[in-house]
Amino acid sequence: MRAKISDIIENADFVGKLARRNAIKSFPLIRASSIAPFVKWSKDNGRPLENRLRATRLAYVSWDQPELPIPLVSSLNFIADVAAREEIPELGCKVVTPDSVAELGVLGLAAMEGPTVRAGLIRVCKTYPTYCTHERIVFQKVRGGGRLLVSFDIPVPLEALHITHQYTAVLFQLLCRAAGASEPVFERVEIPPHPTFGIEHLRPWFGDVLMAARGRILIMHLSDAVLDLKIQLPTGTVVNISEESRQPLSDAGGMEPVIRYLIGTMLADGVPTASDLAVASGLTLRSLQRSLSMAETNFSAILDAARRDLALEYFSSDDGDLAELATQLGYSDTACLSRAVRRWTGATPGQLQRAATKSLVG
Repeated sequence: MRAKISDIIENADFVGKLARRNAIKSFPLIRASSIAPFVKWSKDNGRPLENRLRATRLAYVSWDQPELPIPLVSSLNFIADVAAREEIPELGCKVVTPDSVAELGVLGLAAMEGPTVRAGLIRVCKTYPTYCTHERIVFQKVRGGGRLLVSFDIPVPLEALHITHQYTAVLFQLLCRAAGASEPVFERVEIPPHPTFGIEHLRPWFGDVLMAARGRILIMHLSDAVLDLKIQLPTGTVVNISEESRQPLSDAGGMEPVIRYLIGTMLADGVPTASDLAVASGLTLRSLQRSLSMAETNFSAILDAARRDLALEYFSSDDGDLAELATQLGYSDTACLSRAVRRWTGATPGQLQRAATKSLVG
């Protein structure tokens, strides 16, 4: 007996509500490559990229590290902010290029390894936990084809939801075209409408098969004819995948280690505050503080631990500059840093550097 699409949507919404109820225990993350096309579009069109990244606390991200985990909420805020400022509700479609699937790293590799579109899509669903913690992609087999359902486990504003879902749909459409699918690629595609512009601005990409979704879930319907098309990586394609990027992001161990990691990366653009991390997690400041309290810690303790980790790594080299490190960690001067180092280790920075020199010589 086939499941009704209304039942699927209702069940997915219920699962999403349960996940959102538990989301306070974990920090939503996604790989930096997810917003790379939006960054590239902004650069190519001469937009004030650095200001927009800083406004969403992403200015610290190094774009030569596409597998870097970043806050999912910050990435959604950045995408929605760019689209709103440009007044381009179809921006998610515009940023996609013929190379976009391959540029997704481990996820793009999973999609294009073949031998068929169907196998690639199923592999993407299995691989997705290595790419994002709070977004779900599910493939369901139905009579005559299959459908992909994409949803978030956290509340997402409708503008951001519309942009990200159209972006996802165009990426899957691009994958099918690479396998030789004729138009229209989808039998039907259901996208949550933009709260102001609806869906008509997306017709140039999806044509008459485009429909407004009844809920917040993106649903793409594909025929067996498309799903059974052969697909493979183009000859000579090299995708460099780090071992770290193959590990599920959801294995982070709760809020504390993730916040500690994020603080360590965010220090490159100034000392983050508890409010910055609350916004990036999608929680209120009070909810974040409560979550950390339940884990028997607090923001100040995690910031201190992140600074310690970076300092000890820095002192493992004998040529470190103390003033440079103080600035990097957000201390007002070297004296403050020295006091912190003595508190952490019982030794002075100079003693640690001399010990590192001895170790290197030995």
